[in-house]
Amino acid sequence: SGNWLKNGSFEKWTSSTVPTYWTVTTVTATQTTTSPYYKHGTTSAKLSTLAGRISQSITDFDDLKRLAGQSVTFTVQGQSNTASCLRLQIYDGTTTTSSSYHAGDSAYTEDNDPMEVKATIKDNPTEITFRILHDVAAGVSYVDDARVISGYGNRVYIGDLGLSQNRPHQ
Repeated sequence: SGNWLKNGSFEKWTSSTVPTYWTVTTVTATQTTTSPYYKHGTTSAKLSTLAGRISQSITDFDDLKRLAGQSVTFTVQGQSNTASCLRLQIYDGTTTTSSSYHAGDSAYTEDNDPMEVKATIKDNPTEITFRILHDVAAGVSYVDDARVISGYGNRVYIGDLGLSQNRPHQ
């Protein structure tokens, strides 16, 4: 519970190159099931070949509109073999807030120290998009366990049907 992103674990794929509920832009995304390239579950997303991004927005998952006016934290477990290649962004139609880049040391981030970016989304945003950028075409990055957490309320999943219920804190 608590994660506002749908399929943040990259376990479900529409095809072998598009994670379900995510949009792929320019970069080549590939479903990866080979250890040690996933962090949790049995799959991750491999990003390579071209610079670009995978992202999730209101277009992909309408519940994200409830984050308007809220402070959010976007985290991802990631690894990259190239410095200045892998980073995160939050975009609200006007402002882009970016994380630091992964070190490029081919090591996954630690469970207690994922890649992270924090932002406050505008009250009436024209867009709410969470982006995972792969900025160097020659690099190879792997990402898993993408999460967006907000103090707004808990997002509770019911079974594997993808149903959710949003409840503000009492």
